[in-house]
Amino acid sequence: MEQQHNMEHRRTAGPTGREVWETSPHRPAVFVIDTEAFDRGALHGRWINPNDDPLHLKQQLSALLGRQPDRGTWAVVDQVGLGPVMVPETLDVEELREAVEELKTPRSPS
Repeated sequence: MEQQHNMEHRRTAGPTGREVWETSPHRPAVFVIDTEAFDRGALHGRWINPNDDPLHLKQQLSALLGRQPDRGTWAVVDQVGLGPVMVPETLDVEELREAVEELKTPRSPS
């Protein structure tokens, strides 16, 4: 699968010899997939910057999907630069931005 992205990513061989993508920690990214394509057995996805403005996020998702990015038509399946807590898999564009903001906000110990 060809990766389309506009961030600082690079491909390297991982410890098992499989190809992995790396990104600098100051440039967070999420890997989103087309869920309908996935249900048909194809992995069609791309890395996007979750900090982009909502219009640009919707444009990137529309380009990936070939249709309007409605909730449930795409999913977050991987992330880098956002810490150990995973972004929820199914959400809309605004919820993605809110989740990323919450992950970036330091929490005080309880």
